[in-house]
Amino acid sequence: MFSCNSALWAIAYKENGGKFIYSENGTYTFNNWYIAFCIFNTISTSYREIWDCLMDWGLCRTFEKGKWGLRKKLHYPTYYYYGGIFIDFSGYWFWLITAFIDDQSSGTFWKTWVWEKLFVFVQLFRRWFWCLIRVENE
Repeated sequence: MFSCNSALWAIAYKENGGKFIYSENGTYTFNNWYIAFCIFNTISTSYREIWDCLMDWGLCRTFEKGKWGLRKKLHYPTYYYYGGIFIDFSGYWFWLITAFIDDQSSGTFWKTWVWEKLFVFVQLFRRWFWCLIRVENE
């Protein structure tokens, strides 16, 4: 289990390293570094989403009627968990929108600033919701 968790963090560091190398060349064009950044980010995002649902939240443990894909012991209504899965999934994949924002073009600073603030808000909300279900699972 510890090796799976360390793989989770290793992928995240590779993703951030790719982001750093990509931004070092100063141009935001579709080059090999950008493709590597998108590949590592996709792998990392998928892995983190699966980890959250399986390990942190303990979901996908039962397939009973009315609790499909959840766990046997629930403290909140089922729609709360399904909403959490949706919020977690959409929050993790929100990076895809920001990956295509080019802040080097003239006149796009305001749009970039708004997207970055929205991205931060979505991530804070996703993390807050994650904490509620994580604490409840313990």
